[in-house]
Amino acid sequence: MPRIYGLMIVKNEADIVGQSLAHALGHCEKIVVLDNMSSDGTWQIVEDLARRHAGRIVAHCRIGERFHDGLRAIGYNAFHHELGPRDWWLRLDADEFLNESPWPVLAQAEREGADFVRANQMEFALTDADVAAIARGEDSRERPIEERRRHYRVAWREFRLFRNDPAIAWDPALNKQFPQNLSKARVASRAIFNRHYALRDIEQVKTRIAARKGSLSFTHVTEADWQAYVRPARTLHFWTPGSPPKFRPVTDFWLPRIRLELRQRLGLALKPA
Repeated sequence: MPRIYGLMIVKNEADIVGQSLAHALGHCEKIVVLDNMSSDGTWQIVEDLARRHAGRIVAHCRIGERFHDGLRAIGYNAFHHELGPRDWWLRLDADEFLNESPWPVLAQAEREGADFVRANQMEFALTDADVAAIARGEDSRERPIEERRRHYRVAWREFRLFRNDPAIAWDPALNKQFPQNLSKARVASRAIFNRHYALRDIEQVKTRIAARKGSLSFTHVTEADWQAYVRPARTLHFWTPGSPPKFRPVTDFWLPRIRLELRQRLGLALKPA
């Protein structure tokens, strides 16, 4: 069975990073974490988990520069020699949780000779129902995130798993999301479902806006008012743990993507996803 190393960059995710790292330990042999100068205790949580899971969670370093995709090369280059060409890296965000076992997906990728696996991103929203529950005092960060945020849609795909190459270093200056030797790699036919909790509660959304609005790295964060990011629960799917994700490729993925590309080409102001 191939091995998986996780690769995570964090910044101000103290409310969720402990949960996501604990979840990732279920399928990652090692998780390499880089911190982009968090100020909310995120790095202290990572360091504590690294002590408790020595050798499996690695609090690698802190980076004091504007986020760009090439930063992941720092963690990759430090550890890719530990893996072989049949092993894989999982590109993790601190607010993401694989929704299924990666092993059947990787087995199929291996049969196909693929080097990439896409993720169908289950984008969980902060809904009007959630805001009402917060107002009633019925929401708490002490509860697991999968209990607090239950409404989602699958409207995006991203590359998440990629094959290791112990012989070739990743050039950070190229500012690529993945090592440059994978630029023409084959993509597996099967995607994996990945739960993404970018919008978790009112205070977290406000912090996210303050950190990202106006940044060249996060041009999709366009609205200054947190209420602009709240979605009607009735327009989304409701997630029940253990049940298959609801995904309609045409209406959930292709039509929103076409609409987004059209708005970008026309130069119209984008609404947050």
